[in-house]
Amino acid sequence: MKSKIKTAFIFDPMSDIKDEVEGALLELNALCNLEGDQRLPIKIVYQEQAITSKMMEQDFDLLIIDYGGMSWGNASGQMQLHAACQYAEDHPNCLVVIWTGYTANIYQDELSEQFGYLKNVQCRYEDSSHVYGNLDGSKEFLDFFHEWFKEEIEEAKKQKENQGKIPKLKLKKPGRP
Repeated sequence: MKSKIKTAFIFDPMSDIKDEVEGALLELNALCNLEGDQRLPIKIVYQEQAITSKMMEQDFDLLIIDYGGMSWGNASGQMQLHAACQYAEDHPNCLVVIWTGYTANIYQDELSEQFGYLKNVQCRYEDSSHVYGNLDGSKEFLDFFHEWFKEEIEEAKKQKENQGKIPKLKLKKPGRP
């Protein structure tokens, strides 16, 4: 198991990145049916309003991107999703999640044309039955996400179960090191 899920968050400048990241973290835990103090072992190693060359050189386990708010009147969203797909292609062990169906719907044809189907790029949104990726809506995304981070989710659930239990002490027998 990975000790932490190294995560990058990319949200467009139309949003408050701190609020967006906090909301995404809460939703990720809810998606995994984690309750109370149970948390996915996420380590935020990058949170910005754009993908940069510095980010492209780092290794992440999870990249979450939402750039729908920048889709009108400029090419920012297109460039950011292209960079995210390029990152996914270069880092097949990283799951790239397009956070909203709106973002994915805007660029799905172009992404499919340029990159084909990248298994590690998926859309999380509930109304994503016809967007980039081969998953049909939130149920399939949920199953996919659970399988991708299966060990980490199970470990997060065990941590809660183990809280409050008294650990068994192993006593050494006399004369043995």
